[in-house]
Amino acid sequence: MPDLATIFNTAWNNFEQTGCFQLADTALTLNQLNKIQRYIKKNPPPLADNIAHYQFYLSNVKLIPNSTQDQILTGSITEHSIGHKSGHFVDLHIVQLGTNRHDSITLQPTARENNLTRQQGVFEETLLNLLSQKNAWNAIKLDNVIFEDRSSCLSQGFYNHLLKNLTAHPEVLKDFSVTLPSSFIDQNVLTQFFAMNTGLENLKLAFSEVDSINWPALGFALESHPHLKYISFGDTRLNAAAYHTLSELLHKNYHIEQIELAEPSHEALMIPHRVLVERLLKSCEERFKEEQVTQAKLIKMATQALAKGDTECFALLLNQQSGPLAITAEAWLEKACQNLPALYRNHANHVQQYASDFRLDLQKPLTEGHSKTVGYDLLEKAFAENDSKSIICLIDAGANLLEHTEDANTLIRQLFEGEKSPWKTKVVEYLQKDLTLLVPAVAQLTPFVEVHGHLNEIKLHLDRYLTKLMQRASWPSFLRLITGVAFHFRDRKVEWERALENLVDGIEASADKKPEIDYAAMDTLHQWIKRLLHDARDAKRSWLGRSELNNELERLGTELETKVDACKTALHEKEVTHAQARSQEQPEKIKQLEGELSSQKQERAEDKAEFDEKLKAQQEEIKQLRELMQRYVLQTTSNQSTATKEEISNSEEKNVRTFFKP
Repeated sequence: MPDLATIFNTAWNNFEQTGCFQLADTALTLNQLNKIQRYIKKNPPPLADNIAHYQFYLSNVKLIPNSTQDQILTGSITEHSIGHKSGHFVDLHIVQLGTNRHDSITLQPTARENNLTRQQGVFEETLLNLLSQKNAWNAIKLDNVIFEDRSSCLSQGFYNHLLKNLTAHPEVLKDFSVTLPSSFIDQNVLTQFFAMNTGLENLKLAFSEVDSINWPALGFALESHPHLKYISFGDTRLNAAAYHTLSELLHKNYHIEQIELAEPSHEALMIPHRVLVERLLKSCEERFKEEQVTQAKLIKMATQALAKGDTECFALLLNQQSGPLAITAEAWLEKACQNLPALYRNHANHVQQYASDFRLDLQKPLTEGHSKTVGYDLLEKAFAENDSKSIICLIDAGANLLEHTEDANTLIRQLFEGEKSPWKTKVVEYLQKDLTLLVPAVAQLTPFVEVHGHLNEIKLHLDRYLTKLMQRASWPSFLRLITGVAFHFRDRKVEWERALENLVDGIEASADKKPEIDYAAMDTLHQWIKRLLHDARDAKRSWLGRSELNNELERLGTELETKVDACKTALHEKEVTHAQARSQEQPEKIKQLEGELSSQKQERAEDKAEFDEKLKAQQEEIKQLRELMQRYVLQTTSNQSTATKEEISNSEEKNVRTFFKP
């Protein structure tokens, strides 16, 4: 087995050639450590693309005092004490006394222990200086490194100083592996280390005592790390707090690709262990899409953006660009990510990857089993916040102002309340759209020219009256009073709203899930027109018995009802004629089917007769073959019998001749 010097020389040669110093399952002396430090100072590490050149790996390594030749004291010694001399620590483990090589005494236990402690201090200081060289190491591994024959790892002070020193030159260290002692509890130092070393990609943390770790603090330190991909806890058996922290960490950091875990020692922890392992089987992108790009998450973000007045974030969730049209969707999305919560800002690349999924579905029900849509819910919240920009964004994105909810509330009423606002102008523009744009289903009524035309006339009348309502809403109260408008102003707003709803609902109900308008669909429209007429006739009039809104609605509605009646009659006649034609076609079709059936029966009968003849011929042929076979067998048997008799006769004659032979 090679000695320590040979092992070190091999590692040293590799270090000079590749920049990687690696020792495992062996020992390292102070002189050897000093040799590495002198080399680093003499050969500063070159930086290429901000990546250091050197790596330092120690695994299961014992730090021991220098070689035996440096440890032996010679000469006549009557008294010896170990301590600090001329600023130099005497590195002694064994003191050999006398001229006889085998005659020696050991130091007193207290003195020896003090000496080892001082030596460990020197060793740790040298190792600390080596690893703290500016921009020297892109990988550091200190796994199970102990001093001399002590069973504990390096001291807590060493690790605290190491982590502090490594934050002085961040963006260089890529791989870091360390076994921390149970006494290491300075979470602030560890948090600062991760915050500064943002270039870290691979991390291994092994703990001597897992219960002493503040897991929430560790998770908080890692949740926003921008480049961390791999985490290992070695053979550390994690507790329940650790599994909870790691589960939350995976919900916040989607750069992490893998976490290496030892199986838990308690059966109760197997479930969270398996859940964590199964989640890690998916890629970062898959986990991000499944967990963060969901309608529930987007709705929550939109609600928070409304509460904060964050229009940029809100517009982003509606997939509306506020910048120049020339900018690409990806570039705009990357810029807009700055307005999203921290989780999405930290994963802008994932947001860009799933840009097409990163938008709210305003027509989707807010909750399963209810009719209220996402768009209507957000409109309600935007109206409550009096957020003009968000209301406009929602309307432009396709939120339906005319949507009905379970409690029959509408948002249009708020149009006439309060002070003048930019969103009201936008809502008026939305409501005064061409009927084909406001209610696309009306296109199915296009073949019925007169009905379609009267529907448009009613819509134009409502548009004109809405303009007057908005003008009167801005009048001072006394002006509305002296003109007589004030007496029925509130009623007219409700009546206008109800008339528009009847018109829109009637069109949508008649065309609901039907490829074309039939008698039943036209009758559905008729029922809604009757409601519109009923409301217009029962509406309160002024003292002169007039109502500009309702009188015109009554006139137009009556004309429309007449046209709808005529269309119903025409459709009914068409359907009756079609039904009669089909009924006349039935006997002929039955006769045709009966003829086809008779023909098939005849063909089957002919086929059966032909089959019977063939079968009879085959049976006759088989009968003849059987008779022929029987004759052949009989003839063969007869021939064999005759031949046998002749053979017996010949045999007897031969025997007689043999008996009488002279």
